[in-house]
Amino acid sequence: LDGGKRPVMVWIHGGSFTSGTAGSPIYDGSSLARQGDVVVVTFNYRLGALGFLALSHFEKEEGVFGNLGLLDQIALLEWVKEHISRFGGDPECVTVFGESAGAMSAGTLLGMPRARGLLRRAVLQSGGAENVSTREEAARVGACFLAELGVEEFDAERLCSQPVADLLAAQQRTVAKMWRSVSGLTFQPVVDGRVISAPPLERIRSGCAAGVSLVVGSNRDEYKLWHLADPKARELGHAALLRRCQRNIPGECEDGTSRAARAIESYVRARQGRASVPPPELWTAIEPDRLLRAPALRLAECQRRHQRQTYAYLFTWTSPAMEGALGSCHALEIPFVFGTLQDPAISAFVGAGPAAGRLSSLMQASWLAFARSGDPSHPELGAWFPYDPEVRPT
Repeated sequence: LDGGKRPVMVWIHGGSFTSGTAGSPIYDGSSLARQGDVVVVTFNYRLGALGFLALSHFEKEEGVFGNLGLLDQIALLEWVKEHISRFGGDPECVTVFGESAGAMSAGTLLGMPRARGLLRRAVLQSGGAENVSTREEAARVGACFLAELGVEEFDAERLCSQPVADLLAAQQRTVAKMWRSVSGLTFQPVVDGRVISAPPLERIRSGCAAGVSLVVGSNRDEYKLWHLADPKARELGHAALLRRCQRNIPGECEDGTSRAARAIESYVRARQGRASVPPPELWTAIEPDRLLRAPALRLAECQRRHQRQTYAYLFTWTSPAMEGALGSCHALEIPFVFGTLQDPAISAFVGAGPAAGRLSSLMQASWLAFARSGDPSHPELGAWFPYDPEVRPT
């Protein structure tokens, strides 16, 4: 509290927009604050139905159609803008960084008029700017939620009086029913024409976030974290793999070949030299690219048109848990960024020892350098070249 003007790093936690808390030990900002002389801010925002339920009735009464969780994030950034100088922070040097739904939130903020001037830089870990619902999709999710809650006709008083436990149970049933019939996540930000005026990636492509420096990336084996909960995926044959890919990658190429078959062929070709590639391996390579890596690179390409300080990364450290079965899975990079490897529960997941410590030190130095200057390069790492769609430096 010395009146200093330190870079400010605001963390948005992940959890598919339905779970998570800033209070997790993995997000302890002490190490980052000490290492970089920065101010680290973590916060909670409303989740699931409480944060992203979209009902047209509420729009008529309160002027809100979903996006309450996103408005919480805006409120936090406005608070930082107004008050962070009293905590030794520079309100003109704010970096938003987040993982998974937190990164998707950051990508959405980049395309929002209301976020203009509230952040100067952004680091997106395993997320892009495409996880938004249309009004129609959000309305279908809302109708399903009301049905699961037993509120057949809209009744604001009855809805608001429901116990939180009942709301969460209805939310869980809604996700289970709707996840295959919506694009992206069941509960997520919605392009309502007001809070989110247009799809964020379109606005970013047009230059609305030109003044914001960007680091964006993903983990090599993101999907292996969820692969464990999908026993059928571990026994996939070629026909089943094609069916799954056709569901996620519909349509045909100009020559009549299905886009799904072309994708599988491309991933097999990328592993040339091997006699055969097991379908489960192809599945865990295609899905993380479809869900996270490709959106990250699309965002980098759009932002690079307007902002030279745009950088891409790929995280490849392998978790020692389960004899390496998790690979470089989703969320594995988080404790390296925060420097929280020493917690016994965390180290069992991410690993320990000099090599892990060294990687954490490099990542922290990069994130801190970026928060300070907009460039993640530093002496220990060397030059980190800006993203270029032609050569894709990573």
